[in-house]
Order: sequence, then structure tokens, then C-alpha cells
Amino acid sequence: MAAANVNTGVKAKSQQALTSVKTLATITAPEKALALRKSTVTLVKHPHFQTVTVSTAAGAITFGTVGGAFGCAGGVVVGGAVGTVPALFTFGTSIPIGAIIGGFLGTSAAAVTAGTTGACMGGAAGHGAYLYRAQIKDGAMKVRMITTDKANKFTVLVTTTTTSTKKQIMQHAMATKGKLATLASTASIKTKEIANNQRVQVTAASAAGGAAVGGVGGGAVGAGAGALVGLPAALFTFGLSIPVCATVGGAVGATAGATTGAAAGGAAGYTGHKYKKEISDNARSLFGKARARTNQITAKAVDSVSHAKRVLVGGTGGTSE
Repeated sequence: MAAANVNTGVKAKSQQALTSVKTLATITAPEKALALRKSTVTLVKHPHFQTVTVSTAAGAITFGTVGGAFGCAGGVVVGGAVGTVPALFTFGTSIPIGAIIGGFLGTSAAAVTAGTTGACMGGAAGHGAYLYRAQIKDGAMKVRMITTDKANKFTVLVTTTTTSTKKQIMQHAMATKGKLATLASTASIKTKEIANNQRVQVTAASAAGGAAVGGVGGGAVGAGAGALVGLPAALFTFGLSIPVCATVGGAVGATAGATTGAAAGGAAGYTGHKYKKEISDNARSLFGKARARTNQITAKAVDSVSHAKRVLVGGTGGTSE
């Protein structure tokens, strides 16, 4: 469809040009000059001509500059190489001369060739861009719309994801905080229960008492044993081995006695409190049995005394009173 429109436009312009030529043929020289001026001004002001001219000039300048630079470098190399052939006869002056000539020729040829190529390519590109400017603009608008839509969707996705992630983090943080608070409360309650437990108190008190008693006893025994150990060496240490060994033995004995006493006292306290009911019941049973036995013995003693008294009274012929 676009190619058909281009062909139609070209035919229309060709027809207009032919009509202009026929018209110019029928008018005088001043009128021809005025008409040519008007047509030239119209052509120069036309956007199509301006676009093609600018793109042609840009292509020619760009390609010509690059081509001239490469041509200069290549020409210098080739010219210098050619100049090395007669260098023996020219005492080496042919090398720089050949390089200069080669650079000039290379620059000129490459600049002209590349400039012409760039002009053609630039003009073609400008012509195509002007003819299909609407389609290019529509394509650019579509690309921009698609890009903007994708960017908006990505922004919404990132925002939604960030909000969801933040919400999840807050939920996890609150849940963790609640769990930690529950654990702390439970630990506090358990600690209070353990501290208020009578068995624990009795066990701790028994362990402390056992440690104290064991430490004192162990320290005394260790000091005595250490003194005895240091006694044989007293002659060689002028008596210093006795207090030194007594101190070391006392420290070791106190540590061992305190550890043993704490363990034994704690075990005894724990066992005693655990089986306090059984111990109390056994004590009461023993006390009851002892009391019953004492009552029996007392009753028998009273009976014996009464019997003896009756025997004595009967033997004397008197009364028991």
C-alpha cells in the first residue's frame, strides 16, 4: 500500500514537472526566470527537500571524515613502502616523499569515495524517513506506550511485592514477639515455681549446709594431712614445708569436702523431703510402739507393787489399808 502511494506521488510530481516545462516553453525569458526562482524557493522550503539535504550532508561529512582518516593512514603506509624501492638512489628521501604523496592521494580518494557513499546513504535514509515519517512516529509511539505500560506494571508489581513482603515481615515479627513474650512469661513462672518449691529450698539449704560442714571438715583434715606430708622435708626447708603443705592440703581438702558435703547434703535433703511422709509415719509408729511398751511396763510394775503389798499385808494379819 505504501509503495503504491509512493509510485502515485512520483507520477504526480513527474506530471507536474512536465507541465511546468511545457509552461516555461510558452513564456518569455523574464517570466521563465521568475517562475524558476519561485519553483526553486518552493523546492528549498519543502520539508522533504530539507530532510534529504540535511541527511545527505550529514552522511557525506561523516563518511568522508572517517574515510579520509583511514585513507590518509593507508596512503602514508603504501607511499612509504613504495618510496623504499628507490631509497638507495635518493639517499632515503624517497620514503617521506612517497609517504606524503600517498597520504595526500589516499586522503583525497578515500574522502571522495566515502563522502559520495555517505551522501547517497544519507539521502536515501532521509528520503525513506520522510516518506514513512507517520509510520515511524506511530511505531515510536507504540514502543513508548508499550515501554510505559511495562514500566507501570513493573512499578505496580514492585510496590505490591514490597507491601506484601513488609506485611509478612511485620506479621512474623509480631508472632515472634508474642512467642518470646510467652516463653519469657513461662520461664518466669517456672523459675518462681522452682524457687517457691519447698523441696528445692530444702535441697538447696541442705547442700549449703553440707558444703559448709564438708568444707570446714575437709579443710581441717587436709591441713593436718598436708602438715604431716611436709614434716619429713622440714629439716631441709627450715620448717617452711610444714605451713606450705598445710595450706595446700587445707585448700584441697576444703574444696573436696565442700563438693562432697554439698552433694551429700543436697541428696539427703532431697531424699528427706521427698519421703518426709514415710519418715514421719515411721517415727510416729515407733513412738507409738515405745509409748505402748512403756505403758505395759508401767502397768506390770503397778500390778507387781500391788501384789507385793497384798502379800506383805496378809502375812502380818492386817489390812491393805
